[in-house]
Amino acid sequence: AVTRAEPAGGVRERLSLLLAELAAESGCLAAAVVLPAGEPVAWHADGQSDLLGPLRSAGEGLRALDVLGSRLGIGRIDRALVRSGRATCAVRWLDGCGRGGAAASCRLVLLTRSDLPATIVEGLVDTLGERVVAAFHGEVSRR
Repeated sequence: AVTRAEPAGGVRERLSLLLAELAAESGCLAAAVVLPAGEPVAWHADGQSDLLGPLRSAGEGLRALDVLGSRLGIGRIDRALVRSGRATCAVRWLDGCGRGGAAASCRLVLLTRSDLPATIVEGLVDTLGERVVAAFHGEVSRR
């Protein structure tokens, strides 16, 4: 079997570029792609001096979701939309996020202004989720 090495500037670079495009989206504050173990693969925070601040906040929310999932007797919560103060945190599990698109999972975390309607936030998460999976498959999708 021949394995293809990930080229320089592979998945992490594609995801970083993709998340950076969110800066153009009105109302998007931060986004991250996180592996199941909690390791961020890529993140972007628009207008934040501390890039890790939004990730820490999202991480606390992810841990709370994991606890809730275990209490409900399910392995993971696939979708969540939680409004808190001035921000909305949307979480979506994505499959097909392994090397070269293998059947692995990751979490997409999107922080938006809380005044955005839920339908807009869900639409952003749907579109971004498709583009994240495409990036794992080696594709760079454009709007």
